[in-house]
Amino acid sequence: MGNTPAAPASEIPDGVRSRRKNIVDELLATEKTYLEGLTATRDVYMIPLKTSDLIDPTTHKQLFSNMETLINLHETFVKDLSALITTWDDSTCLGPVFSPLAGLFVSVYSQYANGYGDQLAVLKRLGEDKQWNIFVEKAVAVPICKRRQISDFLITPIQRLPRYVLLLTDLVKSTPDTHPDHQNLAVALSKMRDVATSVNKKQKEMEDRQILLEIDSDVSDKLEPFLRPGRSLLERVEIQHQKPKPKAKVKDSTLLLFNDSIVMCAPQRKISLKSEKLRFKWKASMMGSTVSKCTDQPNCFDFSWADSAPEPAVTPELSSSTITTSRSPEPDAKPPPKTTPVKPDGNPDAKKPKPEARPASKSPDPKPTKNADAKAPKKPEKADKKPDAKALADKKKAEAEAQRKKEEEEKRKREEEKRKREEEEKRRREEEEKRRREEEEKRRRAEEEHRRQEEERKRLEEEKARRAALSSSSATTASLSSSALRSSSASPAITIKSVHEVRFVAASPEAATHLVELIQNAQAEVFRKQQARELAIQKVHAKEEEPNCLLM
Repeated sequence: MGNTPAAPASEIPDGVRSRRKNIVDELLATEKTYLEGLTATRDVYMIPLKTSDLIDPTTHKQLFSNMETLINLHETFVKDLSALITTWDDSTCLGPVFSPLAGLFVSVYSQYANGYGDQLAVLKRLGEDKQWNIFVEKAVAVPICKRRQISDFLITPIQRLPRYVLLLTDLVKSTPDTHPDHQNLAVALSKMRDVATSVNKKQKEMEDRQILLEIDSDVSDKLEPFLRPGRSLLERVEIQHQKPKPKAKVKDSTLLLFNDSIVMCAPQRKISLKSEKLRFKWKASMMGSTVSKCTDQPNCFDFSWADSAPEPAVTPELSSSTITTSRSPEPDAKPPPKTTPVKPDGNPDAKKPKPEARPASKSPDPKPTKNADAKAPKKPEKADKKPDAKALADKKKAEAEAQRKKEEEEKRKREEEKRKREEEEKRRREEEEKRRREEEEKRRRAEEEHRRQEEERKRLEEEKARRAALSSSSATTASLSSSALRSSSASPAITIKSVHEVRFVAASPEAATHLVELIQNAQAEVFRKQQARELAIQKVHAKEEEPNCLLM
């Protein structure tokens, strides 16, 4: 029985044995480096910013998410891994160390990945703050940072997961099937693949979100923001277009292919003062549009779509809310009216007391005569006190100079306080204006979301009514093609205004074929989702009708 643990060692070839040990050493070395980066993030950025006035607690939570939990998890992992490798041999099992932590990896890294998009948004907003940039410059100069920015540290948990998958994959390959650690490593690898897939999906969503935000900032005159849940950009193409008429003028344009719609933009006018590079022209949904390759011109394809009129119940609410939010607030306080100064009664006579006061102030005229008479015999003493009068004059002059300097200093302090008050008032007004804009943006988004929900609710009600009409006439459900949708989804709320057609001129026949296939694949995906949505609605209706059937 004492020789059984050594059995797997004899079955492991020398090359596999050394490779397995090298993988474990690499895992420990990279894990220590990774933990050093997490610790540097905590010591250089997270802890100082928690007690700083640069960011508020909410922003601090968004920026660092569950970083402290990550550090605690990997400190435990490094400690257990180091203790295991010190006594490493061919029969040593890594699974008992890795498997218990694999479940924690899934929850902790999923939480971090969910907040990574907020981290990017916070960093972008803080990048416009001068004080923040000064803080980052000082932090980068700290030796443990090794000239790395905070964004470099925050992305390391996202980049670490694929590294675990690679190392565990190599370790499973280097461990024989008969080794007791093989099954544990396979389970740990499966869990790490799951969490890596989940995190990669979240990262893809964040990248799509960032791309849509950049497009929002590049396009002017758009009817609504391009950022929308579930939307992603398939391709952005610089292309030419023309009307499907003989000798039609060819114009430059930019085609934005999303997974649910197509948007065409034109270059910004040269005389425009807008900062955006593109100008919105039109938008078409993938559902209800058609695309076809031109037979006469191999590098061209035709695209047509139906333009639907918006629901009349939504437009007034949106316009009124837009007018309300865009109206500038009236000033709270009006400037006080100018008041003419009221002159006191007897204004010419009011100046007369001044000459009357002069003899009163010069009432001690008799005194000098008395003093002169008393001091007449003491003229030599008067001559002796002349230097004292000069010193007194110098003293008065020095006091006047000190008083002048004191007044200048007080004036300078008053001006400095006034300047500080003006700066504080200006900063307060800017903060209020920023807060007001944020509140308006939040209100606008809430109204937009409410409008979309109302549109979706009305669409579902119209779909339910249409299905009820089809079932009463015993008609079979028609297939969801673009033409069938246009004919069957007509309702009093949504009416077809016109059908638009445009011809796109690609750079080459291959580019035209690629774009046509891309649009057709997107249309097929939208069609599939629409079918799944309608099937779900049918199941809901069937469940609602089951109690009625039982009662019958």
